[in-house]
Amino acid sequence: MNIKVKNGRIWLKGIKEIENNFIEVYIKNENGKASFLTYINKDGRIYIPIKIRKELKIKNDINIEKIDSVKGKDRENILIKKNEINIISIIPNKTLSNYEIIVLERDNKFHCWYSSKGRPKEIILNKKVSLQFARLLGYYQAESGKQKLKKRRGRELNFTNTKMSIIKDFIEMSGLLLDIRLWKARISYNKNLSKGELDNVIKDLKNLGITQDKIKVKTVEKIKKYGIRLYIGNSILAETIDNLNNEIKEYIIRNNEITIFKNYLQGIIAGDGNFFSNRDKNGSLHSRMYIYEEKEEYIIYHKKILESYGLNGKIKKDKNKNLYLLIISLNWNMLLKLLEYDLFNYAPHHKKRLIWSIKSHKKFRALKYLKEISKDFTAIELNDITKMGSSNSTHWIRNRVKEGLIEQFTQNNKKSWILTDEGKKIKDLINSLPSDF
Repeated sequence: MNIKVKNGRIWLKGIKEIENNFIEVYIKNENGKASFLTYINKDGRIYIPIKIRKELKIKNDINIEKIDSVKGKDRENILIKKNEINIISIIPNKTLSNYEIIVLERDNKFHCWYSSKGRPKEIILNKKVSLQFARLLGYYQAESGKQKLKKRRGRELNFTNTKMSIIKDFIEMSGLLLDIRLWKARISYNKNLSKGELDNVIKDLKNLGITQDKIKVKTVEKIKKYGIRLYIGNSILAETIDNLNNEIKEYIIRNNEITIFKNYLQGIIAGDGNFFSNRDKNGSLHSRMYIYEEKEEYIIYHKKILESYGLNGKIKKDKNKNLYLLIISLNWNMLLKLLEYDLFNYAPHHKKRLIWSIKSHKKFRALKYLKEISKDFTAIELNDITKMGSSNSTHWIRNRVKEGLIEQFTQNNKKSWILTDEGKKIKDLINSLPSDF
């Protein structure tokens, strides 16, 4: 069927069977063939994508080979399936602008599209991502612009940071879900930054997979060295990530999933976290972790998530900076939890201070002897190993029993002591501390 083309549009007749539905249109001319997805309204008007118009050099008319009705993939309610994040569960049915989103499963990926007055770009997403993807969501929560509905404007997924190590991790994590080449980058830099250093930043971004034509640079006044803003303009992608971020927070609170918790908080802390530890004039050690947020609803979520893993804190409003602070005063057990979950893995300065805090704690001086214990032992054997004296060895054993770190063990009428599971865990954590602090 030959049909006229006007300003990139064609009008179909006799469409009652397919009106108000998604369809795939197959077209051809002397320059080749193509197909495209669209949504057909009552007036029968559809728009041929500009890319196809250019490839086929379409001018005044085009031949339509066939039109197929297309049914999208139904959404699922299961967020985590087979130890992976199930992406179909968080792709919205409609955009914030109330346009229906269709998802097609092709080439083992999800092709997502919606129809509006313009021609939104299709986004292709992987069907599943690993649980470590939660770290990207933590970065997103800390540093990204959250989705807002603005008239006649699509949404974008964006992320801003000043540390190349975090930018690198964010981009690499995003590759679990989408094609990294979709990212665009804007480098804002201080005019005093050397050309060589700026060139190295551009080179790093290119090595990560961002193409040269998608990297822009500009000078700004109020920045120490440089900052990088990553963005992809696509409403479906932006709203899908926002959905997943909201769902994953609820999931962490309801479920005991260490991998998701750990990775999500690693991203949060790398972006919006801080850690301080010092001794007062009396020699007492004080350690605190802070998380900052602009919105109260977000800081409440952080509090609930951390409380579910034994890290209890208080929320305070900083009126001067218009921020909410989650303040966690850290005792010995909490310091060990930070180490156990490696929550400062992407904040190396804080991790170094955490290790100092643990080794400076009075509890460490008592528990460091766990490193020397590898099997059952008696008080005499403990004293031979530690040289702490027989009285102190007996006292040490009594305290560790109260703490649940050791228990009595009897074999061949010989009474001795062994580490409990909790004791073995503490021993492993202490062994994990570097010796050069």
